[in-house]
Amino acid sequence: MRGIFDRIRGTARLRVSGARPERMLNLLARYGIWFSQMERTDELSLCFTVLHRDLRRAQRLAAEAYFDVEVLRHSGLPTLTQRVKRRFALYIMPPLCVLAVLVLSLFIWEIEITGNETISDAQILSVLDEHGIRVGSFGLCIDRELLRDKVISVLPKISWMTVNVKGCRAEVIIRERVDPPEIVDIGSPADMIAARTGLICEMSVFEGAAQAKKGDTVLQGELLISGTMPSLSGNTRLVRSLGVIKARTWYEISEKMPLEYISKRYTGETKTKKSLIIGNYRLNLYLNGGISLDACDKIIKRERLSLPGGILLPIETVSAEYREYLPETARMSEEDAETILKARLTQRLSEQTKGEPLSLEFETCSDGESVTVTLHAECMEDIGLTVPIQ
Repeated sequence: MRGIFDRIRGTARLRVSGARPERMLNLLARYGIWFSQMERTDELSLCFTVLHRDLRRAQRLAAEAYFDVEVLRHSGLPTLTQRVKRRFALYIMPPLCVLAVLVLSLFIWEIEITGNETISDAQILSVLDEHGIRVGSFGLCIDRELLRDKVISVLPKISWMTVNVKGCRAEVIIRERVDPPEIVDIGSPADMIAARTGLICEMSVFEGAAQAKKGDTVLQGELLISGTMPSLSGNTRLVRSLGVIKARTWYEISEKMPLEYISKRYTGETKTKKSLIIGNYRLNLYLNGGISLDACDKIIKRERLSLPGGILLPIETVSAEYREYLPETARMSEEDAETILKARLTQRLSEQTKGEPLSLEFETCSDGESVTVTLHAECMEDIGLTVPIQ
């Protein structure tokens, strides 16, 4: 604790030289001058530390006792204050920085969009920019209701929108319009046919005349439920066929992949170009904008500068790294090619079928240059397809 107070009050390190230098310590004690860290350097000199306020008194006592006094160093707050006394920028910059932070916090430096699923952020930002909401715009003059009406008129998929400004950050909350369900005209006559060839395992008819039954094998396009029904009066009447027909279906899908492919061999040659983005302005920190590398990968890293406390600044550093590579022919193993093809075939099956697979069997063949995988799948799906009666 004493050391902390000494740093605040300031200290000075002195070296006294002369005959019997220990007499200097007696003089300091006689006149009530505090000293510490006494060190004897040789027979005619010693060093000690006094407070900054007692420096002149200690020097005067040493001169009266015919000692040579040398100030080795100053330390503490008074010394630091003396050093920066004439540096006016150190006094002006802190309030200017505080003022700049307060002023910049009135502008929008970050826009965050939430709630959008089908509409991209780029579309929303483009519309907001057309109506004056962009990085660097004044955040206190936003008319939320007027802005909402303008954006909805341009993007009709948005049903509701608001903008919440919190300091230098604008949060745009979007609610997209929910499409109404498809309206089926139950009064229009229609038949139900088989969308795929399969073996019927379950058949439930809600409206219409059944043309097939459980256990039948039907071909693609074959009539399953007819919308033409006889009436009690002897005439026919037309209805819209409704029902659920679940059947076992079979798929056979093949894909072929060559074992040789073009790979990248990195040479170790890299180039980095850095830029500084201040608001909407970009400052390139490089001279030559061209790239002499024949083939390279481009890796971009962005970093937003911020103050302590999470206050974002309108300054962003962008680093673009270019890594040169040489294309060369490589060869993958048959096992890797087979794994890739199986994943692709499984994905294609999930896109084609409307049901669940019951069994999957893969057949692989290779000729040394390529691998071919064939998928044999059995699925359970609803094969009913409604078509209007012409």
